[in-house]
Amino acid sequence: MGATEVCPGTHYCANDLVETCLDDGFKVTKDGTESGGVWKAGDSLLLNQCAWHRGTSYTDPNDEHRVVFIVTFLSRPRFGVDNRQLSHGTYFHIRWDMWGHTLNDLLDAKKFMSAPWAAMRSAGIWKPKDRRWGWDWLTVACLRIANDQNGYNPYDLVEWVNNFDLFGLPHFLRGPVSADKGFGWQTFIRGTLERFAICFGALNLAILLVYLFLTKCIYSVQYYWSGGRDSGLFRAVLKRLLLCYGLIVAVASCAHFQIYQSPWAESIRSKRFLMRPFPTPSSVETRIRRGPT
Repeated sequence: MGATEVCPGTHYCANDLVETCLDDGFKVTKDGTESGGVWKAGDSLLLNQCAWHRGTSYTDPNDEHRVVFIVTFLSRPRFGVDNRQLSHGTYFHIRWDMWGHTLNDLLDAKKFMSAPWAAMRSAGIWKPKDRRWGWDWLTVACLRIANDQNGYNPYDLVEWVNNFDLFGLPHFLRGPVSADKGFGWQTFIRGTLERFAICFGALNLAILLVYLFLTKCIYSVQYYWSGGRDSGLFRAVLKRLLLCYGLIVAVASCAHFQIYQSPWAESIRSKRFLMRPFPTPSSVETRIRRGPT
């Protein structure tokens, strides 16, 4: 990482300032290849964390590579109580099965952060009763997709699909891939789920038809060898299928209703859950009439 670049005054603003900072941001020191800079190497810089800033690339061709170790401490998620989110624009390079844990889990990492429980914790599926939830991978991925963050913007989706095998997912099950800003990931995920539903629905229908056909064949043979006496096999199979599918539909309907009525689902429908912290200027009423903007 090279010299830090800052964009002064942006901690007063609530809208995206990418273009502004590209024009007005500056590196605080020289990085060995470019002129300019305000402070000398070794000087300290105190700034509001809400101000736009970033690390630049390290471009000195005559020096060795530099390793940067970043440690981030943030509060565990408490939705509805604490609306703070992970820092936007930051890469969180941790192993995929380490999500969902808290600082207390590090006190006994062998017990609370070992396989297979770590993977279930990372996916947000299960945790010990005496533990608290950290930021699970699914929540973080959805947050970053919704806010077009680094590694999860539509252009990254195209790179994911082109350079990775997507866990061996066949092409006919993948949704449409588009770099359209704001809809790339949503279109891909929705399309993939729809294709999964169509594929498994067709597979289920084919298996059901084969099962009914074999049942009919067995019933016909029994009917012939019994001298025309009805064994009741076909009716028993139909009752079993109705009971099985009826139970599945009932459980799925109850689960869907419970999820749909939950505060979690309501906050998503109202766009409050993990909402973008920088709303568009047209949707924000400015209350401050004086002072810096």
